Amino acid sequence: MSEDKARQSNAKNKTSINTFLNIIFLVGLVVLYALYFFDIGKKQDIEPGDIKAIERSVSDASVQIGFIDTDKLLERYTFAQKLREDMLAEQRRLENDLTRRQRDFQHRVEEFQQQIQRGLISMEQAQVKEQELMYEQQELIMLSEEYSDRLHQKEIEFNVELFDSISSFIKRYNEEFGFDFVLNYSPGGGLLFGGEQYDITEDFIEKINK
Repeated sequence: MSEDKARQSNAKNKTSINTFLNIIFLVGLVVLYALYFFDIGKKQDIEPGDIKAIERSVSDASVQIGFIDTDKLLERYTFAQKLREDMLAEQRRLENDLTRRQRDFQHRVEEFQQQIQRGLISMEQAQVKEQELMYEQQELIMLSEEYSDRLHQKEIEFNVELFDSISSFIKRYNEEFGFDFVLNYSPGGGLLFGGEQYDITEDFIEKINK
């Protein structure tokens, strides 16, 4: 496969995984906020003194937040690199097989055309051969679609396996650090800005690779 196709495939994988991560993190935030407001809603009569107490609690609260640059994570996470290499190897294998079949088919078409031009086959034989070539061409089209579907399914499996690996490690990682929120940062994502003190990317990559 050409380098351009490889870069396009890598970019597509990153986009799919980043979207997947953004959705999961967003769902987590929505659930937390829903539980919080549901709990407040159960309190019917709030006195002015209660409001002051709530304000002090919020003011004194310490929320632990970290964010991970998923572009860096996907580039440097060794398991992600292995999955990506496996996927690209499968893509190259299927593309090479399809290219070989198409080249053989084109060779037979050219050979058939030469036979007609030289008058080496009869009209009846030419008609039979033409039908055979048309049938073979249709098989190539179907094979191309099959290979495309197979690669698409492999991409889905790649994304699921990678996300399961990352999300599983985040839970173990958080047992040590106790974050309230771990956000996903990527260009064009939901997190527009994050202070450097909240960036846990380097430490996370180092530990997940171990």
